[in-house]
Amino acid sequence: MSFAELNGNRIISGSITIPYYGLWTADVALAAAGPLPLLCTLTIGNLTLQGSVYRSASFTQSRSARLVGGFGGWRKNVPAQAYSNPRGINMSLPLRDAAALVGEQVNVANDSVIGTSFVREAAPAERLLRLMAGPEWYVDPSGVTQVGTLRSTGRITTPFSPIDWSGGKGRFEIATETYADWLPGRSFTSSNISVAQFVGMTTFHMENDGVVRLFVLSSGAADLL
Repeated sequence: MSFAELNGNRIISGSITIPYYGLWTADVALAAAGPLPLLCTLTIGNLTLQGSVYRSASFTQSRSARLVGGFGGWRKNVPAQAYSNPRGINMSLPLRDAAALVGEQVNVANDSVIGTSFVREAAPAERLLRLMAGPEWYVDPSGVTQVGTLRSTGRITTPFSPIDWSGGKGRFEIATETYADWLPGRSFTSSNISVAQFVGMTTFHMENDGVVRLFVLSSGAADLL
């Protein structure tokens, strides 16, 4: 088994970006030129991400693809629908209805009442998602859209080594074998990083020689958040 794979196909180069909020995205080049299904599983070390193909194309004997987190449904259109309930309409109701129509999954934390009547417009489902959730949503590794849910926090305790640190950019290069621990929301410190840092965004770069480089952007000292 190769170190980085997409649906079992070896990834020869590419990058994955996982922000604190919103969709994770990946641009990958595969050793095989065959077509890809809409839904894909991207595996890199011990990290598995459920995503969908946004676009792909083959050239010579390889294929490149842009992937996004989730099940590829939020860009699809949903029809208009009216809701009415004198006891109040929870935000989760129109969101879950829209997600079911387009094949997505959504989890709403801290549900709230949005009024006694609401009309969902005929539009891409992502418009409703942004209307209901604002910026505070993200797609987790299993493909579920999390609304108002805090990411997993806590200190990273598995072995790692800081290779490089750009203090002005807040950018660290990390050597580790436990990539799944380095998702946004976690914090870390080491013998040469005295103040705990908060992972705001994670990026993986995969080189054609099989090398994977992990970079994290820190949003500041974790102890101060």
